[in-house]
Amino acid sequence: MNKEIFFTCPYCGEENTVDIDITAGSDQEFIQDCEVCCRPAEIKLTIDRDGGISVETKNDEGF
Repeated sequence: MNKEIFFTCPYCGEENTVDIDITAGSDQEFIQDCEVCCRPAEIKLTIDRDGGISVETKNDEGF
């Protein structure tokens, strides 16, 4: 089952969307290129028992 999430690019600050597979586990990490500046953002998301999703993004320098 897919769900669209939003994240802010850690480089340019623009909001992006990405589809995630919520059945792939409660802790997921992947790289997604920004739709605006095309730089790679590291995305870490956590899905809690109630279905709430927390998203953390980092650039290649860890910020």
